Amino acid sequence: MRIQSIAALTLTFLLVACQTVKPEPEIRYKTVVIAPPDSLLLDCEQTQPPDLDTYATIPTYEMKEGVLVEVIKNQITRMTECNIRIRNLREWKAEKLKLYEEQKT
Repeated sequence: MRIQSIAALTLTFLLVACQTVKPEPEIRYKTVVIAPPDSLLLDCEQTQPPDLDTYATIPTYEMKEGVLVEVIKNQITRMTECNIRIRNLREWKAEKLKLYEEQKT
């Protein structure tokens, strides 16, 4: 009986000792910065006023001035809105790149 107990214990120890332990897989994280390209962050360009032939067909000077004033007013409004949007995109991109650099170190 004693031999059987010793044999059972020895077999148990041998089985435990021979068990292979698999190491836990190493998890690696990679941060990818997604940002619009710099070419899309350039300031908006102004559009040109009406061409000379179209402008020449306007009958009165008051109407011509009105057309030019309206073109200029619309351009200024669009340029201001566009530049604000682009400036916000630049600031967002700079902030994200700064956070990325801080996390890298």
